[in-house]
Amino acid sequence: MNDTELRYMCNKYLIYNPLTGVIIYRISRGRWKAGSMAGTIGSTGYRTIRIDCTNYRSHRVGFLMHHGHLPKMIDHINGDKLDNRINNLRECTASQNMRNREGWGASKFAGVSWFKRDCKWKSQIRMGNKRIHLGYFDSEGDAATAYVDAAKRFGLIEYIRRS
Repeated sequence: MNDTELRYMCNKYLIYNPLTGVIIYRISRGRWKAGSMAGTIGSTGYRTIRIDCTNYRSHRVGFLMHHGHLPKMIDHINGDKLDNRINNLRECTASQNMRNREGWGASKFAGVSWFKRDCKWKSQIRMGNKRIHLGYFDSEGDAATAYVDAAKRFGLIEYIRRS
């Protein structure tokens, strides 16, 4: 199904509120009840909506209904998989989307991970295909601060997870 056909089906059966990010069913059909929230939350944490025997993530459906096209990749700016307000969704590349994910290891911050050998927090940032080491730190917060400072310096501040 191409973007035009999918948009037609979405507009026929669904209503998207760009201010709240909520998608509801327009009409009752089978198990669907008009006015109820569309879709279910899957194991990945995303809400999915079944349209014409295919599952679509609700942020993609909302983006399509609002903008009229479906990009290859859509990013949740604040990192919340269920926050589908239009001002929280943006078209992005895969590398831009990866910058916004949570850090590896035990850290809750992007670009920060636990370095077991030295019992320190390690901070690093990616620029294209290059990984830039920012240092080892005693505290997770200091490592996160180094990442934020580097992101500002390299002009990547819009990809920092907002909590």
